[in-house]
Amino acid sequence: MKRRSRLRSAAPQHSQKFGTLNAVLDTIDFLDPQQAYTGQSWWAMWNVYETLLTYKHVDGPAGYSLVPGLAQSLPKISSNGRVYKFTLRKGLKYSNGKRLLASDFKWAIKRGFLATGQGVGFYTDIAGAEAYSKHPTKGGNISGIITNNKKRTITIKLSTPRGDFLTILALIFAA
Repeated sequence: MKRRSRLRSAAPQHSQKFGTLNAVLDTIDFLDPQQAYTGQSWWAMWNVYETLLTYKHVDGPAGYSLVPGLAQSLPKISSNGRVYKFTLRKGLKYSNGKRLLASDFKWAIKRGFLATGQGVGFYTDIAGAEAYSKHPTKGGNISGIITNNKKRTITIKLSTPRGDFLTILALIFAA
């Protein structure tokens, strides 16, 4: 009992002014889309990196709607749910002015495996990705991603259908 009363008497009886408090919030793990895994990191990258598909940049329930990002429209999906065909929007450029190519999407997915990225497991259902994941540094290929830079097309073939694949393409890991 005596100990409690000492603790109470040690607290200030009224508010006091102190100096400036500087705090570092280190909840951002990475600003690399292949490595970042915290919501804070993704929030920071939300307006920097772009994916084939994205979500509407609005508050509320409308923000859960998938919309084309780099793609000019939602993909054409085969009747068996295993082939997705995209066409990139015209005139896409990086911040340095370099033209964005369809093959850059393939590189982004391959880079995830090379960097042992946090989200590579989402992309192992792409045909050839599982085999590529075992030896990414040996210069292999992910056969299920076919690109044509001249036509701005990307075709993705899955080894098995995934009902959530459109949302997986909207993940920042595919930026």
